[in-house]
Amino acid sequence: MTSINAMKFNDKQGILICDETRGWNPEAMKMQTSDKIKRVVEPHITAETRFIAFYGNTGTSSIGDELKFMIKKNVSEKYDKAKQVHLGELQDFMTIADLAHMTFNIQAGMKQEHIDETLLGRYGFTAKDFIAGAYTREGKKIDIKADELIDTISKDLIWEGRKGETTPIFLNAGIVAGYEPKEGFRIFHSDLITFTCQPVQEFFLADGSGRDMCTVVFTEYANKKTVPEKRGNIDPLEGIYIAIKAVNAAARHDLGVSGQFSIMYIDGNQKDTSKLLTEMSDMRVKLLSELIEAHNFDVIAKDVAYEAIENVFFKHKSFQETYETAKQKIADFKQFSRFVRGYK
Repeated sequence: MTSINAMKFNDKQGILICDETRGWNPEAMKMQTSDKIKRVVEPHITAETRFIAFYGNTGTSSIGDELKFMIKKNVSEKYDKAKQVHLGELQDFMTIADLAHMTFNIQAGMKQEHIDETLLGRYGFTAKDFIAGAYTREGKKIDIKADELIDTISKDLIWEGRKGETTPIFLNAGIVAGYEPKEGFRIFHSDLITFTCQPVQEFFLADGSGRDMCTVVFTEYANKKTVPEKRGNIDPLEGIYIAIKAVNAAARHDLGVSGQFSIMYIDGNQKDTSKLLTEMSDMRVKLLSELIEAHNFDVIAKDVAYEAIENVFFKHKSFQETYETAKQKIADFKQFSRFVRGYK
């Protein structure tokens, strides 16, 4: 019940966007509390190295939160060690590729830990014991030889049939995306289902339950672009519009995608490291989402939505300024107001 997305505009600029809905019980009741994409590089590290990156998880929320914490902790530890060895600048202490592979190793280790916890709780032995065919309890060696037990655990360890007790463990995937000066803005995808970690070939990636609709919107946009444009010449204003339009589509059609969106816009062109990131999940994002949806249904003109994006992300205007400007330029504000409130 997630929509996590990343889009590369060029070698220095890109965006991540997600919703905030999570389900929390067998009845699939939802809460608008999930923080699905989080920064995994401390601000002081970014200030010195210009390295900024995020991790977004789809799957089990508790495991996703645990992963984000561990990734951030490991990045900080690696930075501290590098700082001790290299007393000068640390411009290239880590790349996005390094971070992606570190993330995958953390995912793999965490998967094994949780599988062992499940086996210990139910049977009293770990996966390593199971592979060895025996375990020790109170100094006594006990063979694992019941055929039915061996068959059940074997299926759980490889998640055969995509069901069973280990589903919450295997059903996790993630996006690693960010910028650093050496390799620029990059996107990686890691997946415990297929057990892979790889760079994203396209300039976008959508994952989670909202990936079907998001991918349709991204693909329709990509199909209109030339190869040189797709290789790294996407207008950031246009790209932000498409990213929000994609998650709007997922929220409209996919169960489990809703709430207020969070957006992280990275601009490696900024000399001031404090301006590398524009991050928001407040009323401005809601307003942009509504304006873009209204244009998608021909309620307002496209330039109204575009100007609002420009005001928020590039001119850094407040919600009130952006709202009043849009209100003045909407031809039929009454119709717009009814549309965003769900009138038909």
